[in-house]
Amino acid sequence: AALLAEARDKLAEGEEEVARELLLRLSRELPETPEAPRARLLAAQTLPDLRRERGELSSLVADYPLDAAAREALERIGEISFDLGDYDECIRAFQAFMALETAPDRIRQAAVQTSIALLRSGRYEESVREFQQLRQNDPALEFTAQILEAEADALLALSRAGEAAALFEQLETRFPNDAGTAKVLLSRGLCAELLGRPEDARQFYRLLAEEKPTSVERILAIRRLEDLATPLLPRIPPPNTRR
Repeated sequence: AALLAEARDKLAEGEEEVARELLLRLSRELPETPEAPRARLLAAQTLPDLRRERGELSSLVADYPLDAAAREALERIGEISFDLGDYDECIRAFQAFMALETAPDRIRQAAVQTSIALLRSGRYEESVREFQQLRQNDPALEFTAQILEAEADALLALSRAGEAAALFEQLETRFPNDAGTAKVLLSRGLCAELLGRPEDARQFYRLLAEEKPTSVERILAIRRLEDLATPLLPRIPPPNTRR
């Protein structure tokens, strides 16, 4: 306990290297003490390299799977993996974390990150199910911009344009000043195209080009305006009904 307290003081003073040595000494020399898992958690968090930090946290979880420090380590592994683009590891870590965590707000945030990781990894059907469950089961998330936009993105990726369009419309109505407005306009245009409404698509693209002149999405909107005669998806010929 004295070593852990001293290490915390050093961390507060900005002496991370000294603190790390104290923490590692504690975990190495007194591995059976209640303070050892916490010391390893804090020691890992002093590392500037995310992959090294994740490696040490994974070792902590393996050695002390039932300790509260392991639960915090799993949450941090999920965050690091998301930042590194390792979405499969992110999903595994957050799922393990949620199985152990009891605080509703932390479970909610982990569930949101898991759903977005599913989206980023291309597992669109799974992500849509997770987003819909989040919105149905948690009133605090029902009309959250982050959830609506992510679910709409997943639906659009699945070419479920009608459902996606409804969510993008909600986003534009409920969050008109949101930083992602340009993306929402572009997405609504794409949905209109997929639904066979080129005139509606043209209106969205023109509005985006006029109102968001510095956005990256403007370039894409202008390209779609030029190429509206070319469908986004190849047309499927009707079945031959002649016998």
